[in-house]
Amino acid sequence: MITFKVPFKKAWFFIEKDVDFLFNIGALEYASEEVLKCDLFEIGNQKPYEINIAILYAAYLIACERKGKNKKYTFNHAVYWVEHMSRESQEVFIKAVQDLLGKMSKGTEEKKK
Repeated sequence: MITFKVPFKKAWFFIEKDVDFLFNIGALEYASEEVLKCDLFEIGNQKPYEINIAILYAAYLIACERKGKNKKYTFNHAVYWVEHMSRESQEVFIKAVQDLLGKMSKGTEEKKK
């Protein structure tokens, strides 16, 4: 589980709060099937912006489920998070997604052998 700061708008300014995310294959499947409405292996055909939002929101939902908490934020929050995320949070997010995709590609390479 990864915790990083995401932005929230408060009247005239932004604040950042720590939110938990869990980037795993389940989050990727949820993002493709429920949010993007496509097959997992067709996720590359979607727009990168939409993929980022879908994966971030799915990772949030999976983290809530794993911790046994009700979700507090909606898909619209995830859109806002992606649009206004700080540079440090973007780096953490990109690294988490790259690690997840790297694990997937290693698994498919092993099956091919």
